[in-house]
Amino acid sequence: MSHKKAKDKKPLNTINRNYLFLIPAFFVVSFSYFHDKNKNTSLVAQSMTYNSDASTSKHPKNKSAISNKKKAPSKMQKEFTNSYLYATPANEQNTNKKKNTAKNINSNTSAFDSLSKKIKYSGLLADNSSDMAFQKKQLPESTQLPSVLQAGVNYTHVNLNPDGNSSFHGNLGGLQGSYIYRPANNLYAGATLTWSQGKSTGNAGSRYLLYIDTQERLGYTFASKEKKWLMTLFSGLGYRHMGHHLKPSSGDSLRFGYNELYVPVGLLSTYACSSWFSWGLGLTWMPQVFPTVSITPQSGNNWSLSYELANFYVELPMTFAVTKKRNFLITFNPFYQKWKDGHTTAKTSSGLSLGLPSNDYNFWGADLNFGYAF
Repeated sequence: MSHKKAKDKKPLNTINRNYLFLIPAFFVVSFSYFHDKNKNTSLVAQSMTYNSDASTSKHPKNKSAISNKKKAPSKMQKEFTNSYLYATPANEQNTNKKKNTAKNINSNTSAFDSLSKKIKYSGLLADNSSDMAFQKKQLPESTQLPSVLQAGVNYTHVNLNPDGNSSFHGNLGGLQGSYIYRPANNLYAGATLTWSQGKSTGNAGSRYLLYIDTQERLGYTFASKEKKWLMTLFSGLGYRHMGHHLKPSSGDSLRFGYNELYVPVGLLSTYACSSWFSWGLGLTWMPQVFPTVSITPQSGNNWSLSYELANFYVELPMTFAVTKKRNFLITFNPFYQKWKDGHTTAKTSSGLSLGLPSNDYNFWGADLNFGYAF
């Protein structure tokens, strides 16, 4: 009976040992999947060692091999290991294929990234172009294109008050032209030329007036962030000629030619209300630097005048764009001007002054200009 019991226990021990060897085999297979070729080799060799140990554990004759695992590997293990190692070139080929596949994937990924960047960049360009188009719709052409060439007609009502004499009133008409270079946040340059003439009348007679004025300007233009609002500060040099042909009620006629150099110092502000309309405000101070007068038939010499500083000009330009491209403009510009000719300072040898009085002018009027922006 004892012999039978011992004989029955052997299968149980064998089954337990067979189950135990599966645990390390599971971990060996798991690690072999994630590690590289060298680690796979060592792990497979270990798994084969465990398998060989498990196979020897089924036979009682091989119990000594189980208890002595640190001994040299058996002939079967060596043959299997050598056969596995000799088979590694195929694995290397598979590895190389995987590397080539990875390279192809990386190249395809980089190509996809570059393509996506191009698409994104082109999208950004499209967005920027749409933004620029939107901004152009918000601003009139006069603020979009830096150069504007204008020409037109003018009308002026004048009130002339000679000091100590009766006043004259009349109307003048003429032409004017200008060129303006006015980029945002940049240098400003401009040139203007105005001509008008007409007749004024008063109690003492009549005066035919000839008015010529020209300016050269340099300055700088400041712009808001959206460039809807522009402000220009400028200065320069100006020349004015005012010709008088006086026909008094009694006596001979006289001609006066006032020639005056002055320095314009001004500010010009423009606000774009919409894509086709803008309005502005201009203020210019014009102090005289070299005023003279010639009198005919009084020898025709030039006589010095006193310097007058209280001269200024105010304008309210309104600009309309009349085409889709907004190159062609119409500008209506109401203005007011205050000007004064000084009196003569010349004296005779005996100390008597020439006695030509000063003239005080008030001009109200408007310009109508047709412009081309480029």
